[in-house]
Amino acid sequence: MIPILFHPQAEKEFDNSIAFYQECLPGLGLDFEEEVSYGISQIYDAPSRWPKYKYGTRKFLLSRFPFYIYYLDLQDCIWIVAIAHCSRKPGYWKNRLSEFPIQ
Repeated sequence: MIPILFHPQAEKEFDNSIAFYQECLPGLGLDFEEEVSYGISQIYDAPSRWPKYKYGTRKFLLSRFPFYIYYLDLQDCIWIVAIAHCSRKPGYWKNRLSEFPIQ
């Protein structure tokens, strides 16, 4: 089994989005967390299912929330680059790609 690794900023985005939705409506943050977890499990089961996108990444669109999970499907791991809102600052995460220690 290959590991799933998060860029530290992707993990922070995930936590901040959970907190934001939880503040909007109690329980909604947990729904967001569950949907991202489901998306990550789908990615894990078949990482090459989603086509390559910019910079060699792939992206998974959540169904209920307007977020993409951007990731790299690498030989030794799946690296989550960003949990990004669909309408905010496209491509802001691309500088993270140079920060992966094994590339």
